[in-house]
Amino acid sequence: MSTKRVPKDPFLRDVASDVVVRFREHDQYGSWEKAVKAFKRRVPGYDDAIYEFVLRFFCDLLDQTIPIVGQTRLPLAFQLSHKESKQEYEAAVSLMKQRYPTVRDRVLLSTFINWVNFWHYLK
Repeated sequence: MSTKRVPKDPFLRDVASDVVVRFREHDQYGSWEKAVKAFKRRVPGYDDAIYEFVLRFFCDLLDQTIPIVGQTRLPLAFQLSHKESKQEYEAAVSLMKQRYPTVRDRVLLSTFINWVNFWHYLK
């Protein structure tokens, strides 16, 4: 990835996560261009390049989270004690931080870990 950074705007991040999940996991929007357009419409005010960058980065984040969650015992969360479940969650966060050392937003990482665990492993 380039040296660009995802803006710290929590609303932008929340909407970007939603658009990526709808686009990649639910096959909504029909095309990349329509997904970007939906993102722009929901969070106006940024340069066009930011919308593309953020969505590409979040798509990569989603793609990388799937195998990372699979490396932990998070998919077995209902069979684990609270302490074990928390340890597995922290293991997933740690693996994500290793993969994305510049991402310091734990909420962002948690969003993808929780989504992937539910959608890909528990559902």
